[in-house]
Amino acid sequence: MALYRYIHERPAHKPFRWWWNWAQLSRLSPIKRLLRMMKRCVENVIPSLRHRIANAGSESLNAKIQ
Repeated sequence: MALYRYIHERPAHKPFRWWWNWAQLSRLSPIKRLLRMMKRCVENVIPSLRHRIANAGSESLNAKIQ
């Protein structure tokens, strides 16, 4: 969650790399699953800090429709 306190991409790279390295050493299977998922979309994680766009609105609308 601390990663999303950053406004600009450049300073956010260091804590993200630290977390990524920690998570790779983890023996917890949920963390390993998360890493596999993030490996596919990691190029979109850091740039999302600049745009601050989330899909929460569309998810909420989808839940109401269902």
